[in-house]
Parts: sequence; C-alpha cells; structure tokens
Amino acid sequence: MEKQLAEVFRKFGVEKSDPTNEPFDPHRHNAVFQVPDNSKPPGTVANVLK
Repeated sequence: MEKQLAEVFRKFGVEKSDPTNEPFDPHRHNAVFQVPDNSKPPGTVANVLK
C-alpha cells in the first residue's frame, strides 16, 4: 500500500524531503523550537519532526 501511495505522489510531483542540515527556509519549513548546536551554522535545520 505504501509503495502505491508513493507512486501516486510521484505522478503528481510530490517527493519526500529531508531538510536536515539545510539552511532554514520559512517558505518551506515550520520551526517548532531552536536548539544550540555549535557544529552547525546558525539557521540550519538540526532535526526534523514527522
């Protein structure tokens, strides 16, 4: 069932996305909280909640 649903999404141009470690984009992402992480530049997506 999941494969069939994924195929329907692909037909309509909907793709799975994992923005972890990408710059935060308020047009694509919703921030839930901020975490201090000195290993990443400020404004970087650290975690993704699903």
